Parts: sequence; C-alpha cells; structure tokens
Amino acid sequence: MADTLVSARIPKAKKESVSALLASMDATVSDLIQRSFDYVLATKEMPSVQRSAEKPVDEFEAFCADCVLDIDWSVAGADSSYDSIIRAGKVADYESLA
Repeated sequence: MADTLVSARIPKAKKESVSALLASMDATVSDLIQRSFDYVLATKEMPSVQRSAEKPVDEFEAFCADCVLDIDWSVAGADSSYDSIIRAGKVADYESLA
C-alpha cells in the first residue's frame, strides 16, 4: 500500500506537548494519526474526549470555597469601607494562623 503525507495546522505548543507525551509512550505523531484513522474507519465516528463532569466541578467548588471570604453584608454597616470589611473578614478567618 502506498503511503501519503498528511498535513494539519495545529498550535505549535499543542504539537510540542503531544509529541513529548507520545515520546514518553514510545510513539510518534504518525502512530497517533494512524490510530486515529483506524478508529474512524472502525467506528465511523470522530474520537471524543470523555471527561467526568463531576470531579472537576467538585474540585472547582472546593477551590472557590477556599478562596472566597464569607462576609455577612447585612451586619457590615453602610458606613464601612470595602477595605475595612475585607480586613475584618480576613482577621476573623486567619487570626488563628498568626
């Protein structure tokens, strides 16, 4: 069977990252393309990345909880400045670390 050259435009950083990963798996970009073509021929579908939606959302919510300063705005007072409210919230949350 005669071979043909396949050309594609992708971001350079993506190509370099994938090439490094493939090298760690003792594979090449040509191996990846061959397997991709084999997959499409076998399934008649494009390969898709399946990610668990729950884990990243849970991790993001935990990250947000760690980064957000919970301020009770109802007792903050109308005459309080934003900076003084934030400072008081940080003191309440982080005073034990000092």
